[in-house]
Amino acid sequence: EFVNGHSHCMSMLLGPAGFGLMGLYLSILNLAQSTAGMGVNSSGVRQIAAAVGTGDRQRVGFTASVLRRASVGLGLFGGLLLVIFARPLSKLTFDSYEYVVPVALLSLALLFRVVSDGQRALVQGLRRIPELAKITVYGGLVGTVVGIALVYVIRERGVVPTLIAINAATLLFSWW
Repeated sequence: EFVNGHSHCMSMLLGPAGFGLMGLYLSILNLAQSTAGMGVNSSGVRQIAAAVGTGDRQRVGFTASVLRRASVGLGLFGGLLLVIFARPLSKLTFDSYEYVVPVALLSLALLFRVVSDGQRALVQGLRRIPELAKITVYGGLVGTVVGIALVYVIRERGVVPTLIAINAATLLFSWW
């Protein structure tokens, strides 16, 4: 219900063209995340769960540290690639170079999302499901409130900052 309400509110604020624009940005972000994440999240959950199963706290700590570093490294690398390829992605997606800067700014949302996914993999591997739910709900709620305010004030130009805000909020709550 919350997601449907969020989509409905955004579509009313942005109109059909702006909502379509958001969909295109989300497609770029999702593709970049799939590429940059390299499956670390699913393997991270397995590795953390295996480490927890041994009862060795040092192994759990080491595995968590590796997962965090890998997530940050992949997020930075993916963000850098997104910046480098912003021009061709803008042309390919929008048939225009007008969207190069917004596509490049999606690199921040990508970094936040990949690091947050690593954190959520850690929480899931530790079998702390209530905390996982809180990360999703609180991060989504805060990000959506900020995002709706941004879109209300700056309309279509607020789409990319909204995506950044949603992913930043989720990262903050996953780190907490």
